Amino acid sequence: MIKTWKARLMAGAMCVGIAAYAIAQTADDPDAKLIPPAVAMSPVTAIQGYATDGTLHYLSSTSEIIAYDSKWNVVWDNKTPFADMFKDEPAINASRKAEGLPELHKHVGDIDAYDGKIYAPVESYQSCQDNVVQKIAVYSAKDGSFLSFTDIAQYKHEISSIAVVPSKGTMYVTSFCESWEIPQYDLKTMQPLEPLKLDTAIPKMQGISWSEKRKMFVVTSDSPAQKVGYVWGVTPEGHVTLLFTAPQTGEMEGVDYTQDQIRYLLKHVWFLDPEVGRDVKPLPAGWNWTIPTTGELTVNQANGYKRLSYDIAQLERYRHENERLTEQKNRVVFYGDSITDAWDRKGTEFFPGKNYVNRGISGQTTAQMLIRFRQDVIDLHPAVVVILAGTNDIAGNLGPSSLKMAADNIESMVQLARANGIRVVLCSLLPADHYNWRPDVKPAAYIREMNSWMKKYAADKGVVYVDYYSALANADGGMKEGTSKDGVHPTAEGYAIMAPLAEAGITAAMKKKP
Repeated sequence: MIKTWKARLMAGAMCVGIAAYAIAQTADDPDAKLIPPAVAMSPVTAIQGYATDGTLHYLSSTSEIIAYDSKWNVVWDNKTPFADMFKDEPAINASRKAEGLPELHKHVGDIDAYDGKIYAPVESYQSCQDNVVQKIAVYSAKDGSFLSFTDIAQYKHEISSIAVVPSKGTMYVTSFCESWEIPQYDLKTMQPLEPLKLDTAIPKMQGISWSEKRKMFVVTSDSPAQKVGYVWGVTPEGHVTLLFTAPQTGEMEGVDYTQDQIRYLLKHVWFLDPEVGRDVKPLPAGWNWTIPTTGELTVNQANGYKRLSYDIAQLERYRHENERLTEQKNRVVFYGDSITDAWDRKGTEFFPGKNYVNRGISGQTTAQMLIRFRQDVIDLHPAVVVILAGTNDIAGNLGPSSLKMAADNIESMVQLARANGIRVVLCSLLPADHYNWRPDVKPAAYIREMNSWMKKYAADKGVVYVDYYSALANADGGMKEGTSKDGVHPTAEGYAIMAPLAEAGITAAMKKKP
């Protein structure tokens, strides 16, 4: 069987068969059970990207774009994709040399094919801090000739892949350097639109494609050690789920989902069973990435562990969004965990018309929030910060944590805010008599104790205290009926109760001296 598989590959014909794909698995690969069935593999290889329009295959490498027919015969080959695009390269390189920087290293990323055109990201990527040249180039799908380009360097994000969404008339572009959002552009004007915000980080994004039929994106990414490649499903609302993994024999790169079949590039183009990716269920709302101390990790928990090891405080989540903010007076930052994070994603608007900024991250403990406090609060120069934190410490999301440890972290955040002239609103923990992700923890009494400390601390320090708890609690210390579906996270009705309490707290804080 193995000999036959190799012979077919050497002959350059399409390789078919699930067993051939299974050969790539290794016994010590912890994610081997996630590998889906492959039904075919291309006889040709590429480095960066893959796309198809249903008739031709298009593959991109660092400085080349090639079109193949259905039998993988070359139709055209563009070996000079940068023509007429880098006329200012000598001047740029002279300036870089004077600064001790390397010359531009141009390359084409993961491409997409739509309406007789090839859309390609073209960049001079050196590192996430050195990506001064970022362009969206357009080529003819008929002969590969260069048509036009748009310079997007001013928008300050690296671009590694493009996916056209015909029904919206837009394109989405992934960034290898961005984990929490996917920028969006108008297809006609090439002007930036609101980015797609993800509810789960996808570090080291490489490729992206859109299925018009499934109404879903697929995104490829590398693991930090490049031992395992990932393919993710992403809904138009930004819900992320892990579809499958593949043992890496190189970088996990481009992907295509336009033909109702996931095809990804890992040296060769792998064609997966068309059933892979269908009936995908997103991660549960409010998923908090709790890692159990015993037992086998689920796929989602393993993903959470990888994310925490990559960026434990999730500084990447809001880094680029913070850079885009302009200076404004009387800004208010809402700072917290999933309860804050989901405020504008639960069927209720997040204080329309107000200069309020949401900097909540699902699942975070006070320790994680303390790490990112300077980036996501102090550096935004708000007049007021509204802090809601502590329930995930009680749940033990990052391991055992005492109430004193959580209180110390909150006190440190208050001290940092006041030292930087920022008024503080401390919010009570919301009621909860259970955690679905930690059924062994009985939180009601701990939450009451934490709130009791917080109320006294606020009074002693002259800080505004907002009591959400009394407005939402039932007799057992849980959430009142209709205000939560899982007993922890508010519904739209719950947020409607919280909103005026927060507004009153902000008004009171504004009257105090910083």
